[in-house]
Amino acid sequence: MGGRPQDPLPGAEVKLVPAEGAHEIRVKGPNVTPGYFARPDLTAAAFDADGFYQTGDAVALADPQDPNAGPTRRLPASSRRPERLTTSLTPPGT
Repeated sequence: MGGRPQDPLPGAEVKLVPAEGAHEIRVKGPNVTPGYFARPDLTAAAFDADGFYQTGDAVALADPQDPNAGPTRRLPASSRRPERLTTSLTPPGT
């Protein structure tokens, strides 16, 4: 297991996707939820076309010219994508 903030847990994959002047963290692996129980609509919206979970967390790159250098810091909540920060936990049909 790595000691830097950008090092993923063993078995996990991370990708950084440009989003509104920052980069969104997306994750994939056995430690990531397979989706929302009985809510295929929410599951479809939460994952990208490659199967990565869209966290909505934003980071700044250590070196904008070299994304492989990883993130330098996590940006404040106000910089994140607000639509990813809240979901309804009300079961369907209630």
